[in-house]
Amino acid sequence: MEEFPRIIYPEGFDPENEADVSLIKMKGYFGHLIVQISEEREYLVYFSDPVLISQDLLCWTKQGYPCFAPPGLIIVNEVTPSTIEQAVKYLWQQGYFDFLCSVKGKGYDDAFQYIVGY
Repeated sequence: MEEFPRIIYPEGFDPENEADVSLIKMKGYFGHLIVQISEEREYLVYFSDPVLISQDLLCWTKQGYPCFAPPGLIIVNEVTPSTIEQAVKYLWQQGYFDFLCSVKGKGYDDAFQYIVGY
């Protein structure tokens, strides 16, 4: 039996690879993740640290956008596989994903059309 929730990382990212982990930690965001909470339900999530989120908002508003609102935005103190896993488990237990629309069957690439520039 599958254990849920499950984090689906993009192809080419290994959460156990030190270089991959260092890169997302340095960037302060990880925007290409899917959380699967059942065989039928998958959700697009975007992780950011507080420093980068304020920089993103400033950058987007300077470009004329009225806001910065990636689908499934989750802010953590530090973006690492460990904090991502902790946040996903906590939010799943709290029912957070019940209020989001599943992207299952919509296509991975289609799900990211809403994040302009990422």
